[in-house]
Amino acid sequence: MKKTVRLIFISLTISFIGALLSGNGIWEGFINTLFFVSLLFLMLGGSLLVLRGGMFEGILYSFRRFYRNTSKLENYISEQADDMKKPPINNSLKEFSMGPIIFSGAALFFFTLIASLI
Repeated sequence: MKKTVRLIFISLTISFIGALLSGNGIWEGFINTLFFVSLLFLMLGGSLLVLRGGMFEGILYSFRRFYRNTSKLENYISEQADDMKKPPINNSLKEFSMGPIIFSGAALFFFTLIASLI
């Protein structure tokens, strides 16, 4: 929860600075900049969710397996060296917490949605 509040505070500060630098009114510039920051957080969190889930490792493994089953040379090599049993697991993103990024992006997105209607 502390990281989420920190991300929201940082994005509000960035949006306020962006509103001061924009040629539009302060409120309109603030809402527009905050909307783009919230979309950036949502896209970053969604990308991390996909990468952390290991979807790309599964796709690459299935392509390797398909090539191994259709190629005679690869079939011969796989009989000699049995190294294609399991896909490699990348644990670099396992400890990275993406919940605060997604939650702060969603909260700011809904705030800008409601504020734009007012």
